[in-house]
Order: sequence, then structure tokens, then C-alpha cells
Amino acid sequence: MTESVAGLIAESVATSNRYGGSGDPDPIAQEFRYREKLRQTLTASKTSKEKIDEILAPFAQWIPFDLRSSILQATLNAELKKGVVPKETNAFQSRLQTALEISPPLEGLDRATQILHEAGLSSPELTKSLDRYKRFLTEDRL
Repeated sequence: MTESVAGLIAESVATSNRYGGSGDPDPIAQEFRYREKLRQTLTASKTSKEKIDEILAPFAQWIPFDLRSSILQATLNAELKKGVVPKETNAFQSRLQTALEISPPLEGLDRATQILHEAGLSSPELTKSLDRYKRFLTEDRL
């Protein structure tokens, strides 16, 4: 029963508030907190690692998506601050998103970082988003 409830919670948390926001100033951090709390609960109930991974699978889909979206939003903010016109912004965003979807993800991130560097785009928000995604890709366990 614990596993069924945890699976429902994982799916709900990972996909909730996609349009209106949760009010949390950092919804990605909220996803991480919920995921870890569920992992701890399942581990304490002696659920197998394989079953835990299956239950937490929605987080494996949505956390990387949200981290990439954060990079795209920070890039858009940097572009607008730089005075880039909307038509150019759309083309650049598309190019950057394509790079971020390259597999393996670290190669995609490296390519996206190179594109941003070549375009001369930077900001503290963008640096934080890039670093956060890289840390997730290199240190996190899903």
C-alpha cells in the first residue's frame, strides 16, 4: 500500500503546478525535497531499490525538464536585457533548446554553454541555472 500511495504522490508532485506555480520561490527545489522525502519513506518501509526507482520515475522526467526550462528562461531574460528583438530571441531559444536535448545530456549542456558564450549572453541567473543543471547531471541520483 505504501508503494501505491508513494507512486501516486510522486506523479502528482512531479506534474503539479506546471501552469500556475506552487507559490514556492524555487519549485525545482521543492521537487527535489518531495522526491527525497518519498525516497526516505519508501526506504524506511523496506521497499526494494528497483521499486523505489519505478515509483520515483516521474521525477526523472520532470526535474531535468524543469532544469532545462530554467536555463531557457534565464537566457530569455538575458536576451531581453541585452535588447535582442523577439524574432531573434525565438530563433536563438530554439537553437539553444535543440542543443539542450542532445544526448548524452552533458554533451548537450556543453553545446548549449558554448552557444551562450559565442552569443555573449550571461547573467547571474543564467550561471546559476547552468551550474544547477550540471550539478544535477553529475551528482544527482534518480
